[in-house]
Amino acid sequence: MVKMSLHRRFISILYVILTCVVCGGLLLLSSENARTQTDNSPRAELSATIPVNPSLVHDNRDIKFGDFAWQTFVALNWPADCQTGLPSQEQIGQAHDKARVWEFYHFPEDVFQSDGEKPELQPIVPPQCLGFNGNQSVDQDLRLTEFASEPTIESEKLKSTDHLHIFSRGQEPLIDRAGNYILNEIRMNPVEVNQIVDSGWYSDKNLQGFNNTDNLFQLACSAKEPNGTFPQTPDHLNVPCKVNTWMGAIEIKASWMVLPDSKVLPDGSSAPDKYYTTKRTFNVTTPENKTEKTTVPVALVGFHIMQKTSQQGWIWATFEHNNNAPDNASLPASRDQKHYNLYSSECTENCQVNTPYVKKPYLWRQDFPHAVTTTVTGVEEQTPSQITRLVPIPKFAQSLNEKWQKKLATSVWRNYQLIGVQWLENPYDPYKLAEVGGRGVTPLRLANVTLEPYVQIDEKGNSCITCHTLAKLRDKKTYADFSFLLLPNQDNFNQ
Repeated sequence: MVKMSLHRRFISILYVILTCVVCGGLLLLSSENARTQTDNSPRAELSATIPVNPSLVHDNRDIKFGDFAWQTFVALNWPADCQTGLPSQEQIGQAHDKARVWEFYHFPEDVFQSDGEKPELQPIVPPQCLGFNGNQSVDQDLRLTEFASEPTIESEKLKSTDHLHIFSRGQEPLIDRAGNYILNEIRMNPVEVNQIVDSGWYSDKNLQGFNNTDNLFQLACSAKEPNGTFPQTPDHLNVPCKVNTWMGAIEIKASWMVLPDSKVLPDGSSAPDKYYTTKRTFNVTTPENKTEKTTVPVALVGFHIMQKTSQQGWIWATFEHNNNAPDNASLPASRDQKHYNLYSSECTENCQVNTPYVKKPYLWRQDFPHAVTTTVTGVEEQTPSQITRLVPIPKFAQSLNEKWQKKLATSVWRNYQLIGVQWLENPYDPYKLAEVGGRGVTPLRLANVTLEPYVQIDEKGNSCITCHTLAKLRDKKTYADFSFLLLPNQDNFNQ
């Protein structure tokens, strides 16, 4: 009886232990599941795959869209193989001297010819794949040249090599604190390029059949849908997008800061240690109306991504180097000795923020700094801009920046930050945003100080999407699916 009692007691104790272990495990598993379902701060995973749609399974869309933006930024800036233009075997933090994936994308000027003929597209070969060695293409006797003609409303003949501009959205040029023009360029991913060429949309006559009712003009969107669609409504499949491909159309705007030949920044630091650097070649026009090429070292300071997804219409994401400009709201607290690309705490003349001081004519000289103008007294350097950020970086973007920058801690990409993401709340009826003051866009304001320094307007900022609802085809009536590139003239390339 004693042995039986002890045996039963042992079985009871063992049962209690096993019950505690199982229940504890279930509680732990339940807790883990709950944590997974409520954790809206995804891990920063480096990948060369461009995402096609944000995953919106759980709540907190800001974080989901922000993570989608960072994933896209990393994949586009992945080092690429010179032979294929595809991501290389190296990680993004390696192979600093390699071209990036997006640098193999075509320019709008390659697609839209001045004569409306079908373009004969040639592969893009970035400078890293050409073996540039200094300013080989520069006429060393060139001293003073006009940088570029101003954008005009009417169509003008384009040169196939005129890929860099000093104008953005028709604004006055932006001058960095070293005294150089900020250079801008636009790229289109192969999905958009192929669709336009295959459809004949490089010609005005092939766009005449579109209207805003029964034949809406549409660029390709991504066909893949994540688990959980947005907006989460019964008729979500009615989002207007007839042409589905694995990846949607992507348009990129990049802004560059010209570097001295030594690549030593005004604060004494080395640019390759802080920036993605490369070279850019562009045309300048001499006073004798001759075209000359010049090649300069540049550093990436702004990166704007516009991507068409399957459920959200277009998604805008904008990035900058973290040394561009201080927040206006932090002044005068930020008037320290930190060197900014577009702001000086020691400014003593022409210091009104976000005001263009640049003067016509916009000229370029061989010696650094290059941005100059002419007056009755002779050649003068252009006045540097004094730029602050009027729309602060939101907290969700700051939290994501911290995570992704840690993941990129061993590379120059740690110095870049997400400024914000903007998307359509209701892509079913996207073109009435301007009429309702931007309502239907989240967040309401977004601006990149390297691309939109003078249209920030005030602390309420401006809206990328609301502006792009104004994009029209050549008839100036038909919506161009938020893309300004379908009206092929210089003015639209700078939108």
